[in-house]
Amino acid sequence: MKIGFIGAQGTGKTSLAEELMTREYFSDFVFSPSSSRRLSSRLGISQSASPFAQLAITVARVGDEDQNSAGGRFHTLSDRTPLDSLAYTRFQYDYVWDQADPEAQICMEVSETLIARVMRDYDAVVYFPNYGWPEVDDGVRPQGKEYQEEVAKFCQVYMAQFGIKPYIVANEPVDKRADAMVKWLKRSVKK
Repeated sequence: MKIGFIGAQGTGKTSLAEELMTREYFSDFVFSPSSSRRLSSRLGISQSASPFAQLAITVARVGDEDQNSAGGRFHTLSDRTPLDSLAYTRFQYDYVWDQADPEAQICMEVSETLIARVMRDYDAVVYFPNYGWPEVDDGVRPQGKEYQEEVAKFCQVYMAQFGIKPYIVANEPVDKRADAMVKWLKRSVKK
């Protein structure tokens, strides 16, 4: 089983993933953490990230999940999916990069094609809306309500485009989020 989280920075994905990994239901899962955190210092991931840096993060996300799950042999819980990388890439393309730049165009084309394919491998996708919580510096992406809202919008756009019907996380404390998600998984998704 492959479960992936989607949503803008600061919406509680990592906190919920860490909580879920303490639950019995997830005892046979491996956790696949954010590739952005691992690569941010080397690639300069931020609102000014280059097309190459964005594409590298996207490809790394796909590779990390495959490696962490031993090529799909282990159940996996990911606190970010490649679709998240695509949402950040789209933000860069629409608001930061020169859209006439061939590198930017290639980055978008390759990212959209790759992500459309790999998102089909998920058994469950969990979406974290922006509930307006206080911003937390994740050490990777810049803070800012407008930035967070745009990324969330692109997450929603791509979920719709790829036909993804996510479980939507409620605006409640992490332990209640975990209880509700485990209950939903037991009811809705075969392990």
